[in-house]
Amino acid sequence: MRGRGLLIGIEFRDPRTGAPDGARATGVMIELCTMGMLVLTAGAEGEVIELTPPLIITAAEIERAVAAIAAALALVPPGGGSAG
Repeated sequence: MRGRGLLIGIEFRDPRTGAPDGARATGVMIELCTMGMLVLTAGAEGEVIELTPPLIITAAEIERAVAAIAAALALVPPGGGSAG
């Protein structure tokens, strides 16, 4: 069967101008990959990261993913790549 799972997109925009922030999305994607998460960028300007967990994801796995996303966001400033 095709299409199993969830598709979640997180869009990044410059907080001052509202313009798409593909550089931050790419930086967050790279940080998440180093943390063991598989994510992709999408959107016309690469400003979206896609999360595609399986339907059988556990609460513990969701908590780990949320913590990893929070950590990646803290590492990557708006408008740029990795701060570290």
